[in-house]
Amino acid sequence: MTLLREKNINELFKLKDYNRVSGRVRPLIKEDISVSHAKDIVCLDQNDGGVLHHLKLCEKGAYQIIRRIFSGRSTETIVM
Repeated sequence: MTLLREKNINELFKLKDYNRVSGRVRPLIKEDISVSHAKDIVCLDQNDGGVLHHLKLCEKGAYQIIRRIFSGRSTETIVM
């Protein structure tokens, strides 16, 4: 299933007006929470696979790589 998904994603990237944006999210560690200047944390929504949320706290989870596809009309605000 993963190979088919990768193939489909790669085909979409070949289409005109599409940009590839990648991000990595790792599980929280104790140091992330205890550092006083770490006010923002990015984590995954466990109920909706792949949706990123910008939160202050998040449960520890599995290491995941998120891939999204944005059109050429997407603004920097949408991508971020």
